[in-house]
Amino acid sequence: MSRMLHLTENPWSTVIYMTLKRKELAFEVSRSSSREPPLFEDRYIRLTEPIVTLEYLEDRHPEPRIFP
Repeated sequence: MSRMLHLTENPWSTVIYMTLKRKELAFEVSRSSSREPPLFEDRYIRLTEPIVTLEYLEDRHPEPRIFP
C-alpha cells in the first residue's frame, strides 16, 4: 500500500482520517501520542501541513468533494 497516515493526538488527525474514509481511499495507519500535526505519505510525497494535505487529496481524488 502506498498511502500512510501517521495519526497523532492533534485534532487534524481526525479530519484527515475522515477525509480518507469519505473518499474511500485505501491507506495504512500508524499511531503516536505526540501533539505534532499528522504526517501523510503518498508514495514519494510527505505532507505535514493539514490544510495542504486536504488540498492534495482533493486535487488527486476530486470525488466526493470535501470543499464546496
